[in-house]
Order: sequence, then C-alpha cells, then structure tokens
Amino acid sequence: MYRMKTLLSGLAMMFVLWTSCTKPPTLSDESDVFRQKLLQANNAFGIELLQQINQDADTANMVMSPLSLSVGLSVLANGAEGPTRDAMMETLETQGLSLTDINQTYKLLMAELTGSDPNVELSLANSIWLKEGTPVKTVFEQINQLYYQIALEQIDFSSPTAAQIINDWVNNATGGNIEGIIDQLIVGDGIYVINSLWFNGRFKQAFDSTLTTQQPFYVGDAQTVPVTMMSGRGMQYGYYGDNEVRIADLPYENGAFSLTIVMPADLSNLDNLINNISVSRWDTWMNGLSYDQSPNLFLPKFNIESNSFMKPVLLNMGMGMAFEEGISNFSNITDVALSIADIKHKTALSIKEAGVIPTEPGIAANSTFSVNKPFVIAVREKETGRILMIGKVTNPSL
Repeated sequence: MYRMKTLLSGLAMMFVLWTSCTKPPTLSDESDVFRQKLLQANNAFGIELLQQINQDADTANMVMSPLSLSVGLSVLANGAEGPTRDAMMETLETQGLSLTDINQTYKLLMAELTGSDPNVELSLANSIWLKEGTPVKTVFEQINQLYYQIALEQIDFSSPTAAQIINDWVNNATGGNIEGIIDQLIVGDGIYVINSLWFNGRFKQAFDSTLTTQQPFYVGDAQTVPVTMMSGRGMQYGYYGDNEVRIADLPYENGAFSLTIVMPADLSNLDNLINNISVSRWDTWMNGLSYDQSPNLFLPKFNIESNSFMKPVLLNMGMGMAFEEGISNFSNITDVALSIADIKHKTALSIKEAGVIPTEPGIAANSTFSVNKPFVIAVREKETGRILMIGKVTNPSL
C-alpha cells in the first residue's frame, strides 16, 4: 500500500500588527441560511484570491487556503472598528453579515470540519502572540477563546529566541510538518496572529503505481516537460466535461473531502478560465459532477509549496485601510494604535498514488481524461462545498 500525503501544511498564516459581551454559540432559526451565506462568501473570497495571485506572471504553481485566511481575518475583524472593520468584511465578502453570527457559525463549522472523516488527519490551531506588557481588552480575549479557541501569549519580541518559540509552536501545531514561518521578528509594539490548518488523507481509491509512467505535459502550445503521470484506470470519481472545461473530483477516504481538478479545454485558456470563475459558475460545475462511467484518469504527481506575503493581494482586494498606520482602527483589541504590517501565508500540497486499493476495481472506461496541461486544483469538503485549498499548477515538474 502506498502512502499519500495531501498537505495543507502550514496553512501557517502570520498577521503582523504594528503601532502607529459575547453571546453563547447558539444558532438562530435562520442558521442554515446564514451558514450557506458564509460558505458562499468563503468560496467567493477564495476564488478572488486565486484570481489576484494568478496576475503574478512569475507564479507557476501555487496553492493557498481561503478557509484558513478567512478564519484568521475574521479573528482580526473582531478587533477592528469603523471603516477598518468594514474594509475587512468587504474583502472577505461578508459585508452585511453579523460578525457575532460569523463567530458562532465558524465555531460550529470548525468542529464539524475536524470530525467529518475520522480517517483523515485534519487539525486547526490558532494563537496570538503579544509583546510583553501589551494591554488587551477582555472582550477581545473572550471572543477568541470562546469561538476560535485562541490562546493569547505574551512574548519578548526582542529576545533572540522569540522567532524560534513561535516557529516551534507552528511545527507542533501541524504535526511536525512546518518547521518554521518566521525568519526574524522586528522589535516593536505589535501582535502576531498565527493560524494553521493541517490536512493529511489518502484517496478512496489508489492509483496503480505499476502503471505510473513518464509522459509529456504541455506548458505551452508546442512546449512540453516530462512529468510522472499516474494512471487511474477503472477509478470511480466525479467527472464533468463541456466545451470549456474538464473536471475530475477524487474522493478521499470516506468521501467527506475531495481533490478537484479543473482543466480548461483549450491549452492557452488557463488565465481566461481563472479570470472568469465565479461562485455560481463553480457551483454549476460541482453540481454537474457525475460518478457514472468516469473516464480513465491520468494525473501527474506533483508537490507545491507556496510562501507568500499577502499584503499586496489584500490591498488590491480593498483591505488597504487595515494596513495604514495612523488610520487603521483596531481599538477593540487594545487602546494602543495598531495597523497590519503584513500577512504571511505558507501552504504545501503533495499528490501521490496512494489510497485504498479496491478489492473489485472499477470497469475500465472507453474514454480517457489526461491532465496533461495547466489546471486549477482545489481541496473541498463535499457536503458543504467549502473550499479548503485552491491554486493552480502550470508545471508539475517544478
């Protein structure tokens, strides 16, 4: 049996902020409607993140977690006030939604998420690191402990071991899969918010490693690179195809989560595809998936690690006020003037053959789906459609 790791590794996200009475988590009668609105907002936020980062021509392969970023930014939104909070909520696509309801719903969603599949390793860990002596308002501390299980820690940022202390926390929180996210700390009055999510699962059905071969992958109209191509002949998975896209949705373990591949029909159309994705279009594709007579699948093995500073992206998405020293308002955290210096987001994704080998392999299909050109990738929770990870692969050999 082969072992596969799909890593939301680190989903370690660092918010750096510089100087310049909560309700119990009960659901209202409209909770299901609100939950759907929040999930749609999360997915819309993720799609816009993909579109923004895709504008960087130097980014060949990348992956991020819109869920992880949404939770972390929602924590900070509780500490913001006035136009600063408004800008953050609009960026998160949650404008017009009650922040208290967002907190309550996230608490329930996170509990459901970690219990969705006992065979999948999935954990979320959050912490806030404060400069020693920073006065934090009780209500902010209570909100984070009640809804997000965040502990507030005091640390001497000037200590030569401060960065290592935080990196060790990240490493422990992700099961040893992220050795560090901070190179060094800049001494000052500020707050570091670390948000991490770890995901490790095996496919419900394994690719047959004896059929894995070297195949060409098109990185341009006439340019190819050799990649290690896995074969999923007879594999049962969700499939959708039209004149614009071909989609494969591969379930993990008991089917609570899936790996989704979206490949444009035209080699030159990945940028066009990404730029024109919307929540409604995405939902149409996912609702159109069929698990009957899936084509024989050929998928490259690949590893992606993304380590990005998110400030430029979030500025483009309208969150600029939260970064402006002397203008931003985080007065619900402390009376000390704060602004966000930057946000560091680190993720990794590894796709290999392993899974549970079926005792009765599926019947080989007559058609094939070869993922042999650039594609969009996502990890989703199947029941809700929540996007845990989203990104793109333009060259699996890198």
